Amino acid sequence: MKKKKEKKKRRYVSYRLCVVCVLSVPPLSLQAEERNAKAEQKKYAFSNFPSLRTPDDFAKGVLLQKRKLKEGMLKWQQTLIPRSLTDLDSENSKTAVQVSFYFY
Repeated sequence: MKKKKEKKKRRYVSYRLCVVCVLSVPPLSLQAEERNAKAEQKKYAFSNFPSLRTPDDFAKGVLLQKRKLKEGMLKWQQTLIPRSLTDLDSENSKTAVQVSFYFY
């Protein structure tokens, strides 16, 4: 009989530990809010990426509406982009433009 009582105690203790663990974990929405707040810091801005093309280089080769293209460089566009956003060699740049076609 002693062994049965010990097993019940162990189950009860493990149940209490599980409840405590569940209560001590913050909800996922709070974790997501913390990650979003951290991602909004200026050091994580996409414009700070070192391999990003300059707006002038991005609009190079376009004859009409260069200013509009430069302003919308880091914004979602429904149209096909003329060049990749990052500095790549010519072959990879063409591939990046072709791949971007499938995402809009």
